[in-house]
This record gives sequence, structure tokens and C-alpha cells, in this order.
Amino acid sequence: FSPRNNCSTGNNEFTTLTSMFTINNTCTANTYASNKYYQSVFGVFKNAGYYTTSYHDYTQKYYRRNKIHTNLGVHKYYGVTDLDMEYNEKYEEWPSDVVMFKQAQSKYMKEDKFMAYFATVTPHQTYHVPSEFGDKYKDNWKDTKYSTRLKRYLSKLKTLDLALEELLRQLEAEGKLDDTVIALFGDHYPYGLQDKDINDYLKANNVGYTVNRNSTKDKNVDRTPMVIYNSQIEPMQVEEYTTIIDLLPTLLNMFDMEYDPRLYLGTDIMSESHKSLAVFADGSWQNEYGFYYAPTSKMTYSQSEFKYTNEELKNINTDIKTRQKMSTSAIKNNYFNYLISGINKYKEIKTTTTTTVVPSQNEGVTTTTKNESEE
Repeated sequence: FSPRNNCSTGNNEFTTLTSMFTINNTCTANTYASNKYYQSVFGVFKNAGYYTTSYHDYTQKYYRRNKIHTNLGVHKYYGVTDLDMEYNEKYEEWPSDVVMFKQAQSKYMKEDKFMAYFATVTPHQTYHVPSEFGDKYKDNWKDTKYSTRLKRYLSKLKTLDLALEELLRQLEAEGKLDDTVIALFGDHYPYGLQDKDINDYLKANNVGYTVNRNSTKDKNVDRTPMVIYNSQIEPMQVEEYTTIIDLLPTLLNMFDMEYDPRLYLGTDIMSESHKSLAVFADGSWQNEYGFYYAPTSKMTYSQSEFKYTNEELKNINTDIKTRQKMSTSAIKNNYFNYLISGINKYKEIKTTTTTTVVPSQNEGVTTTTKNESEE
């Protein structure tokens, strides 16, 4: 799930890169753009010797990614002008993700170890008006009963498919495909479509559920793809409930990275510590047993044979509220900048510690002298 909140693109990107809950009543990514997060995906991979870059094929009109990603620890951020791409300021028109992947290749592909993040834009709304990529492949679905809006959305997704094809081609040409992991996630469902458009597609493809964005009985509309791919890994499907907050710790464990799990509010979806649960911005949550709607404190069960006790519901909700409050407090107080400053200061103090060997007639005695500030 990619839970909706104040500004889903910026906030959900922030959650994915940090494994933190955003603050529900503000566009956290922009409001706290000056915060620093050394424990982000960029910071951890950078510390492990990877060259980290990020890319977006549009301007900073909506999100200040140059500042945000820099403070998240990326070595270098590239926007649409940095990539020397043509673009149109008109909202209905968006650049080509295929071109972005082509233009970005020279920025990172030759590095021995790289971690590259791409925020694509071509599939973005609107779908109710003609556009270059909304109409380019629309005829691929001319024999369906899909609405024009849905056909335009799928046409735009075709461009994203071709962008991924371009990425795979680049990696294979460089001999790096087998040694690269690709993680894909959607930041939110396609807002520009009506529920009927989405349901027509879900039904035609036998997905097994429908959506209602105003429902108080489920948050199925927030279901989005999350794919982790490597050419050498056998396919498997994780059935447990997860959200974008779980992607970072999952990747860090897959790479056997050194990190402190206490600094993340998601969990590795493959670990025993992961609870099958999708938590939403208002404190609501959903799992295989049903949906808890926080505004009315109502639990709707999907399995009639299972019921939580009141105490169990209270414990789940208390844990969620605590984690969300912790995240809000950490963001508002720029906690991770404070934490890394303290860690670095401690490391500096340790380096001032000297060891002196005092010889005696019988044996050497090792004593440690401390800097006064360490005392």
C-alpha cells in the first residue's frame, strides 16, 4: 500500500527513502526540506562505498528535490535541466521517462558500485485531455471497453515500460544486469482516474478486489505495486500486508547492510519481526483480518471467524500512535541531524584518546589518557 496523505508524491517518496511516517497535516518533504537524514537509503549506501545519485524528469516546481535529496545524503541530484531534457511547463504534458533513463546513464553507469533513484513522471495525470504520451499508444486498447481516460493512462504506462526496457538494455550492455537490484514502487494510485476506470481494469484482469476511494471499510484504493527484481533471483510473492515504509529495511537486509533498525519505523517484510499490517496516515490500518477505521474506531472484518479482543485492538492502536508520534517528533526536531552530530562528536573525542606504555622492571603497563572533554 502507498497510503494517501497531505502531498502523496513528495511525502511517500520521503517515507520510502527514510522508512519514516510523514506528518499528516503538512507536506513534510517541503516543509522540513532543511532536515538531514543520515540513515536514509542514500546515506547507508554511501557509507557502504556506493556512488549515490537521484533523478527526476521535471523541475522543482512542486518538490525541492535538489535540497531534499541533498539533505537525505545523496552525492548528486539531477533534474530535467541537469539532464538536458526538453520539457513543457503545461500541466497536461510531461517529459519522456525513456529519455530520462538515456540521459542519466552517463551519470552513474560507469561507477563500480552505484545506487540510483529515479522519480518518473510520464504516467502522471491528467487523462481527460489529449497529450503526447496519453495518445501515443492509446490504440493498443482500442478493442477494449475501457474509458478514454483509462486508455490514456495505459498509454502513458507504456512509456514507463519502455523506460524500464531501456534501463535493462543499458545494464545488460554494461555487463551489470546480473549484479544489479531494481526496486519499483508506486507513490500513489492514479488520481486522474475515476473509481470505475480502475475497477474496469481490475475486473478485466481478475485482480480479485475493487476500489472505492471514499470507503470506510477498506483502503484497497491505496494498493500499489512493489517489486524487487534481480535477474538471478527466483520469483516469489509476498502475501503479507506491507506499505512503502517497509521497502528500505527490506532492501538493507537483502544487501546485508550495517544499519540500526531502531531508526526505522518499517520492518523487513521477509523477517520474522514483520507484522502483516498496512498503516495509514489517519491511524487506520488494514490486514488479512479486516480494516480498522480510526476516525470512528470501527473494525470491519473480512473473515467472520476471527475477532480481535478489545485489548488486542487497543495494543495495536497504541503501537501505531506511538510510532507516528515518534516520527513526527523526530522530524519536527531534526532529530537525525542532532543524532549524527552527537555521534560524530563522540568519534572525534575517541580519536583524541592516546595510549601510553609505561615500562617497569617486570612488565609493560598500558595506561590510557583521556582528553579533558571526554571526562
